Amino acid sequence: GRMRRAIVALHMGLAFAAAVAALDSVAAASSSPSPMNTMDSELPRSIALAFHGHYVRNTTRVGRGGYSDFFHAAENQRRLLIEPLVARGVRIVTFFHTYTHPACPAADAALVRVLQPTAHEFSTSPLPKIVDSYVRALQLVLRHTHDATGRTAVILARFDVGYLRPITALPIDWSIFNAPFRDWSDDWATWRTVSDLLFIFPLQMSERVLRALRQSGERYRSGS
Repeated sequence: GRMRRAIVALHMGLAFAAAVAALDSVAAASSSPSPMNTMDSELPRSIALAFHGHYVRNTTRVGRGGYSDFFHAAENQRRLLIEPLVARGVRIVTFFHTYTHPACPAADAALVRVLQPTAHEFSTSPLPKIVDSYVRALQLVLRHTHDATGRTAVILARFDVGYLRPITALPIDWSIFNAPFRDWSDDWATWRTVSDLLFIFPLQMSERVLRALRQSGERYRSGS
């Protein structure tokens, strides 16, 4: 479905859950961006790959059934998200915030073993807002990442997403904020929401992203 649509680059702004108002300047995202792939945009030297949210859960959203598990997606993410970047000489540093497994502490240990994070955090119960996990993950990045060159990017990723194409084949501009695509037309028109499958942005944008995420959490009942 929606994963087939191209990544939309949002220049100097974040149209995430009405977060436009949290930024000083925003340019509207084009629904038909110019053809570009990662080959055309200078790759960062290092990437902080920060996972957020539940790594295993039995329901995907209130009122909807479903099951998701990081370990089902891990091989896909290694092959299409991590390895293509490493092959291009990019250093990947991993972080995560998530929630403890409800019945299997060994699964928590396995998650740490597989991802080998520089820093991580488990919460034993859900945080008040969905967006809080995004914030915790990005705060870990900021506490443990020092970039004197300006050549570090951040990928905020979900544990449960599988990809159809290598990340290096996607039309990413590593110098600005990137979101996968606009939300359904009514939500985009009303709230300026975008997909949360992954967000990609330069490290130096992190404080603005944090402000936008927090504003989004304050504005919506679900805290997303």
